[in-house]
Amino acid sequence: MTNFFRFIADAFFVDRYGHRAVVLETVAGVPGMVAGVLMHFKSLRSMKTGYGASIREMLAEAENERMHLMFFIEIAKPNFFERFLVLSAQAIFGVFYFIMYIFFTRTAHRMIGYFEDEAVKVIQIT
Repeated sequence: MTNFFRFIADAFFVDRYGHRAVVLETVAGVPGMVAGVLMHFKSLRSMKTGYGASIREMLAEAENERMHLMFFIEIAKPNFFERFLVLSAQAIFGVFYFIMYIFFTRTAHRMIGYFEDEAVKVIQIT
């Protein structure tokens, strides 16, 4: 799955690395937000404490990715189509990851680890 997404990104963005980074950073903010919100709801449902540090860590990760996105938007200056692509990618991946996180939490975290490893490879190649 990771290789499939990389192939699509390579084909669409070719040498426009700033634009590629905008889309990737948009999607990168989804896992932290989904995990933080679902942990928050789990804490409320179970009426137990102890999730606070994990919730803050996940939301901080989402905020970190948002700041990366703001940086790359200033560099790449995405056009209307790319903004629409960002919105679509975030919506599709958001729903997919939300469902995956509910039913397969460990697998969802592992998938993000694969995505992060692939991101490091892409950065090293370019």
